[in-house]
Amino acid sequence: MIELLRDVSQVVESDIAEYVSWIDQNGVSPLDYLDRKCRRHQVVVLGEAHEVSDHLIFLAESLPALRKNADVRCLGLEVCNAEDNQRIERLITAREFDRQLALEIARDQNWGIWGFKEYWDLFEAAWNLNRELPTGEKGIRVIGIDRRADLCLFYKWQMGIAKDESEIEQAKALLPMIRDRDSLMAEQVKQEIIDKGDRGIILVGGMHAHTHYRQPKFDENKECHDDLPGRMAYILRERYNDKVFAIMLYFIGITPKLVDPEYPYERDKMSDFLDLLMERRGNMPIAFDLPASPLANLRDETSYYFHYQPEVALGDVCRGYTFFKPWRELKRCTWIDGFIRPDFFAKHRDYFEKTRERTFASVEELEEVFAGQTEIGSV
Repeated sequence: MIELLRDVSQVVESDIAEYVSWIDQNGVSPLDYLDRKCRRHQVVVLGEAHEVSDHLIFLAESLPALRKNADVRCLGLEVCNAEDNQRIERLITAREFDRQLALEIARDQNWGIWGFKEYWDLFEAAWNLNRELPTGEKGIRVIGIDRRADLCLFYKWQMGIAKDESEIEQAKALLPMIRDRDSLMAEQVKQEIIDKGDRGIILVGGMHAHTHYRQPKFDENKECHDDLPGRMAYILRERYNDKVFAIMLYFIGITPKLVDPEYPYERDKMSDFLDLLMERRGNMPIAFDLPASPLANLRDETSYYFHYQPEVALGDVCRGYTFFKPWRELKRCTWIDGFIRPDFFAKHRDYFEKTRERTFASVEELEEVFAGQTEIGSV
């Protein structure tokens, strides 16, 4: 009930002690938590803030235990395209690991600039796992769940800088896929995991990973309407109920600035509040069910997730929650030198100059920007 909901700004010190005590008594290690959820649910969706090295390393290192103990047979990745699944299968089942093929698949990612090493290390982690299994034992698959699209080209058209009529037509042709992207990803999960009777883990940006929450929709007058069909995990949960569970690898703080550039705050209070709870318990890694916790009815008016929807609480936005480190200590992924092809740079140089508000004399200059960034990416 709405009257039971509470803003984090109203939390007092005695509440914090209660919350910390509950987490200590009910939380488990992130690996134990993921293992339990994979045993109970056919599909476990991991919602990430993109480009966090710590989370990707955790996932890569967890695969052998999850394969052995929870019978996880498939890893689905938003950052790969379904059109590349045959190449991925060839890569992770080969006698030798083909780094050039891995790089080609990585470069086929829809932005063309996803040169973050830890994502593509997941290929090698799966290959190592499969190589070490006894002969004849079924290994783990890695699949792409997105569909191929030149997103730089699409957003060039959206920004009004597409070069000619041919580019405009190519960009317009992507509209149906982009509009239905979450439904298409959900369909890939259905076909590749649920229909095949496998257990799987799906790694996607946090916005795609809400099973019980739908983002607000705004009309031309910026009035909010809660009538979106829901993103990928929501679609899957509505179809398959308890077969699907979602875990946030961190509470990804987003303010209303996401849709309102004039909103004054860059950082929400909920993220800082959850970091405070973890600091009180020594910042030890932990994971737990949020709806079962005393934190479930908390809200935050400075957060995009709650600002426009007065009935939404933390237990709706996050079902499973994991904590590894405070936000300020999480590391950004390592950039792969030479990742961006010169021909790709030449084709989309105007896009990078527009979005970075500077000129680039060479692809090396652009790569220096990516390699030098420390801020963690979007969701």
